[in-house]
Formats: sequence, structure tokens, C-alpha cells
Amino acid sequence: MKEDLLLSKDTLVEARDKLVALTDEIARKNCYVEFLTKKLQESEAKNNETAQQCGSVMGLIQPRGVQTGSVEKQKRLSERPHGNDAVNLEGFLEIDFGGRKIGIKEMGQLNEKAFKAACLAKVPPEEVGAASYELYTSWQQQIGDLSWYPFKTVTVDGNNQEIVNVDDDKLQELKRAWGSGAHNAVVNALAEMKEYGCLSDRSIANELWNYKEGRRATTRECINYMSNQVKLLSATKRRKMRRSSGKA
Repeated sequence: MKEDLLLSKDTLVEARDKLVALTDEIARKNCYVEFLTKKLQESEAKNNETAQQCGSVMGLIQPRGVQTGSVEKQKRLSERPHGNDAVNLEGFLEIDFGGRKIGIKEMGQLNEKAFKAACLAKVPPEEVGAASYELYTSWQQQIGDLSWYPFKTVTVDGNNQEIVNVDDDKLQELKRAWGSGAHNAVVNALAEMKEYGCLSDRSIANELWNYKEGRRATTRECINYMSNQVKLLSATKRRKMRRSSGKA
């Protein structure tokens, strides 16, 4: 009887600790939801004000016959959280555990898996780990070299724009030696650095990312995601409480 009582006590203590942990987690995520909701409201208010101001100015300076983009397109653009905006990302950085539909993507970071895949096709299995690490590290250093600037200017619809020069000697050498996967990984990292204005110091920018659709995530999507996570945690807490009550 004594042993049974001790075992029951230990079980209740363990269940209590788990419930406390879940409660803390729910409270933390509720705070994040409130934080993101507030930032969304502020962002929408600011966007509406800016749109009204821009509309007034464009009405004065826009030539006849020239039309602006659709309202829906402008709305989608205004919903994008900026990768370098630490305020938009502040709450979400601590809850991205990977493997999620919504999470944080490091823009300008090399895709390590691409280098591992390249090595799997070129070297013996027992050497893949060391070879991929060495190759990945060397190219991480290469894209961080400020003296290397593999970009070129092209004309698109009468406008000049700068893009990655995929025919750069170093990039072509990488492609010949290790295939298009590793080559594309470097090109993508450089393109992201260019897009996020990180070429001057070759830094990494954090971006809210919709992994399911392969694009930036809107703040509203992040709020919905967080709300769903809170609901799941709440449901888990209720199930654990029912099981603990049954054992008691």
C-alpha cells in the first residue's frame, strides 16, 4: 500500500510539472499573439495612411493613361513583414523550432543540404561528412568575401537592374566540379543578400517565411499560426488534466 501511494504521488507530481510547463508555454504564446496583433494593427494603420498620402500625390503627378497596380496587389505588398525589421520578428524568433509551415528563414544563408547532396554524388559515403563540411565552409567564406562581386547589370523592360552573374568564373568552376545543386545554392544566397541589402557586409537577414508555399509570410498568417498553436497546447493541457484525474 505504501509503495502504491508513493507511486501515485510521483505520478501526480510529474503530471503537475507537465501542466505547469504547458501553462507557461500557453501564456508565452498568448503574449506573442497579442504582440503580433498589436504590430499588425499598427502596420495596417500606417499603411492606410501612407496609401492615402501616396494616392493624393499620384493624382497630381501621374500622367494620363498610366495606371497604378491593382489594389489587391498593393495590399499583398503592404502585408509583407520586412526581413530587417526586428520589431516584426521579435516575438517569432523564439518559437520557430523548424519543420513548421510558418517560421524564420535566414536570407543569404547557404543551403547546407545542397552541398551534402553534391558530395554524395562525387565522393565515397564514408567521406561525405568531411567533404561536404569542407566544401560548405569554403563557400560560406567565399560569399563573405567583400572583394568578390559576381553581379552584372541587365536591361529589363528598359530598366537597368543588377543580377547575379551565373557565368562568373568561380561559380562556373563550382558547377563543373560539384554540379548545379551547389551552384544554385550559392546563386540563391547571393540573390537574397542583394534583395535584402546585405551585400555591403554580406550579413544574414531573418524573414518570416511560409515554408509550405515557398514565400514570405504575412504578419496575419503568423498570427493565425500562433493562435492555432495556442489552441493545440490548450487541448493538450485538457487531455493531460483528464488523464491525471483518472489516475488519481
